[in-house]
Amino acid sequence: MQFHVREIITGVTVTPGVTLISLRDLPTGSTVPGQLFSLLAEDGIHVDMISLSARGVSGLRTLRFSAADEDLPVLLASIGKLRTLGELLPEVDTGNCRITLSGEKMKFCCGTAAFVFGVFADFGIDLKLITTSETRISCLVDGSRYSAALEVLERGFGIKAV
Repeated sequence: MQFHVREIITGVTVTPGVTLISLRDLPTGSTVPGQLFSLLAEDGIHVDMISLSARGVSGLRTLRFSAADEDLPVLLASIGKLRTLGELLPEVDTGNCRITLSGEKMKFCCGTAAFVFGVFADFGIDLKLITTSETRISCLVDGSRYSAALEVLERGFGIKAV
């Protein structure tokens, strides 16, 4: 495959200071995601990367999402307001870095995500969370790998982060 990443990925943003929240063992049909994100919106908390995934055939789900590190106290208070729905034990992972690569041509080019993930792997950078759309790939990496992530962008993709 002839791959011209500079023609496909036209924008890159790097956001340090990102918290990853994981809520495990939510039952199928749980109202927690909707209620939680409503509370966060009321409190003015911007939530970005959101993932809801099933764990095997158990019917249990894991909800993961990211927000700014400085919003952690409000995030935890909002989760605490949902105690009536059962015990929610958030896993909190602060100090991460979100890297978002974007480009309108992504929706027409097969293999862009594979290329992106391969480059991060080649540089030994573990991806904690990945979310995508037709024109965006967002990857959450450990904040201690911030400099290495910038090197990936420059050497692996030939682009500088904004």
